Amino acid sequence: MIGNLQTFHPKVPVLTTVTDLFQCDELRRMGVLQAVPLMPEGMLNFGAQVLGRLGVAPDEIERHGEALRADDYALLREVGGAIPAADAH
Repeated sequence: MIGNLQTFHPKVPVLTTVTDLFQCDELRRMGVLQAVPLMPEGMLNFGAQVLGRLGVAPDEIERHGEALRADDYALLREVGGAIPAADAH
């Protein structure tokens, strides 16, 4: 679908959600610059709610979330190791 949008409507900006960082990277290789990975975002949202219930201050929760999102989720990517190339299967 994204390929068709890029072919027939190249000026239409594509904003989409994907399951994980692997899919986000794949879409970026296709030229999509706005893809939101739901897996880390959902977990960051859930974690923020847990921390809030535990009494952690909202500004501290936000600071941790920003740190995890920084540099395209660099801290999360380090934990998961290298992202395989799409043709590595």
